[in-house]
Amino acid sequence: MWDFGDVRLLKQTFYVLLFACCFAATSFSQEALLSFSPGAKAVGMGKCGVVEVYDPSAVYWNPASLGALHNHIATLSIQEPFSLNYAGYAHFLPLYGSFAFSIARTYDPAEKIEMGSFGYGFPIGRHLSTGISLSALQIDREGWTTAGAGLLFRPTSASPARKSGLLHSIFADRFTFGLAVQHIPIIVSDYDHQARIGVSYSFSKIGPRIIWANHFQRGKETSHAGIVFSPHDNFDIISGLRDYDGRNISFGAQIKWQNMNIALVYDNETKRMAFTTSFRIGLKPELLAQQEYEKAARQFQQQDKREALKISQKALAYDPYNADAGKMIQTLEPVIEKENKEIDSLLVLANSYEKKKYYISAAVQYMKALKMNPGNKKANVAIQMIRPKVNIHTERWYQSGVRYFETNDYQHAKEIFEYILLVRPDHAGCKSHLERIHDIYIKEAEKYYYTGLGFYSQRNLDRAEEEFKKALQFQPNYSDALYYIDKIRQDRQSNSHQVSQLLQEAETFERTGALLSALVRYQNIMNIQPDNAIAKNKTLELSKSIDAIVNRQFSLGKAAYERGDLAAARKAFNAVASFQPSNSGARHYLQLIEQSTSGRIKKLYDRAVRFYENQQWQQSLAVVDSLLAVHPDHGDAKSLQEQIISRIDAGQLLEAAKSEYLTGQYLEALEKFNQVLLKDADNADALELREQCQNRLNEQVEDHYTRGIQFYTEEKYRQAIDEWNLVLQINPYHSGALEYRKRAEERIEALGKLP
Repeated sequence: MWDFGDVRLLKQTFYVLLFACCFAATSFSQEALLSFSPGAKAVGMGKCGVVEVYDPSAVYWNPASLGALHNHIATLSIQEPFSLNYAGYAHFLPLYGSFAFSIARTYDPAEKIEMGSFGYGFPIGRHLSTGISLSALQIDREGWTTAGAGLLFRPTSASPARKSGLLHSIFADRFTFGLAVQHIPIIVSDYDHQARIGVSYSFSKIGPRIIWANHFQRGKETSHAGIVFSPHDNFDIISGLRDYDGRNISFGAQIKWQNMNIALVYDNETKRMAFTTSFRIGLKPELLAQQEYEKAARQFQQQDKREALKISQKALAYDPYNADAGKMIQTLEPVIEKENKEIDSLLVLANSYEKKKYYISAAVQYMKALKMNPGNKKANVAIQMIRPKVNIHTERWYQSGVRYFETNDYQHAKEIFEYILLVRPDHAGCKSHLERIHDIYIKEAEKYYYTGLGFYSQRNLDRAEEEFKKALQFQPNYSDALYYIDKIRQDRQSNSHQVSQLLQEAETFERTGALLSALVRYQNIMNIQPDNAIAKNKTLELSKSIDAIVNRQFSLGKAAYERGDLAAARKAFNAVASFQPSNSGARHYLQLIEQSTSGRIKKLYDRAVRFYENQQWQQSLAVVDSLLAVHPDHGDAKSLQEQIISRIDAGQLLEAAKSEYLTGQYLEALEKFNQVLLKDADNADALELREQCQNRLNEQVEDHYTRGIQFYTEEKYRQAIDEWNLVLQINPYHSGALEYRKRAEERIEALGKLP
């Protein structure tokens, strides 16, 4: 759409009007033509047609009004009984305005008029339009050709960037100014042109709209006034007056129904009724605008910004109030303007390269310009002109790119190969090297991604984000890296609340002496915010206190082992392991205790069998569970456990499942909860606890899987496999654990083959 600041076009239009107003012609009586007024609405408004007429009859009144149309319109008008006096059609071209043609004829035997007209109106900016017209007339037997031109100023609130202010609120959608010069004889004859000027103003949405116009002709001036009142969106009351003479009054109404406008007016001056019907051809402008906006949105998604802008402007031409199209234009116009400046700079640079006979460099700049705007004529012509010379220099550039590739400077090599392909799309060597660079970039992206995953598992969000962004530098569409960057953003939003809650819990546990629980909370804070000063200090402080506890528990466990109290020893060393899972001394004693208890396995099994034979199901199940906790692969114990579960009642089985759940044996507890529900499908306790149990298992799966990823990125493949085996114990079908365990095993195998 033309910019409002197109001063040159505006000046040219005013020069035409000025010339027309000064045109000299001999006098001739034109009462017959001037009394002819196409369109019932214009007649009803006291013949103030220079403004407020937006249909094909604007060709007669003010062709600039055609520039304010937004759809195709056909008009038929009757002003004499049983006679069609006027027929016209206006065709709307988005971005270019509207053209219209019409035929008119009166059947009055005294002064018979026949007229054919053509007009074109187009917008200049968002508030101003101009237009021209050409008419062939015949009054009685005399005929000639005339021209006309006009301006229409119609400020609206419809624009991509709506303004506010007193003047805007006073004039937007309320004020209209029209100026036209019509009936200018193309060949000098006894005929005078007529100048028309008019304004209208609406005091509110429903009106009234007051219209005033003056028509000037040599030796004659007429005044016109009208009013339009709209009590309903689809109904207008119209009245007008000519020369402020009550005998020249006119009045009527206009009804808007679906795609039709029907106007019926009585003109007291001619003592005749005037009837006009106009109907829209095609869909509503609002629907067409929305369709165009959806096309623009698709083009925008495909990164075709220029086409998106053009289609958005087309949508706004159909419906100036379409907010979506307005926003898109407001977004894209500065982007395209910036691109145009960059293109101009590229063309200047390309031209300088071309003068120096640096044809490859010149071609690259031209192709960069065409990448931003494929339709740029200067760049298209220039690239065709230098293409033969470019082909001569291509091989030298290619060898330069190969040297960069061989020195591992892949970015420079990639740029050169891509530049060559811009001008030589069939260059096989460039394609081959770019494929190799692409494979290298995939590996680099994967390396940074897994490093970022390791930092993420440590809750070092800043470093994780940094690594994920590095991965995206090599693969901009790396979906996993994009996912974690978004996840980091979400984590940061929730971190503040989580840290505050964890601090409160940690302080509470610390006051009550539950140091391990407090330490766990502070460590959780460190996982979320590794640089949290309070958590750092408290972690160091509590670690010292816990070291003292560990030493004490270790001493108790050692003493219990030496006196043969294996249960007390196991409890003490387990406490040590709960504080320090990597404590080698505690693990060593626990292994010794395990070996000492191996002889007890048979005793436990025999005891469970006796309880079973005596139908003491609950006691038998408790002993079997104890046995399987020490020896999970004991086949006879597993078989006995299944038999017990099939015979025990749901209540006793539920108690056993609860006991395992409370001691953290979630997998075993889950199996028993499922067995309870097979016996009692509506057991509320079993349903609730099974869900909680599953949630705990899911958390364990996530923890072990993430820890495995961390080990993997640190190239600690065996530790990673151990973690993923734990995942698969809980969920044998976990695709991530299966895949990465396979990768780790392959890397271990590959490392084993190294000399």
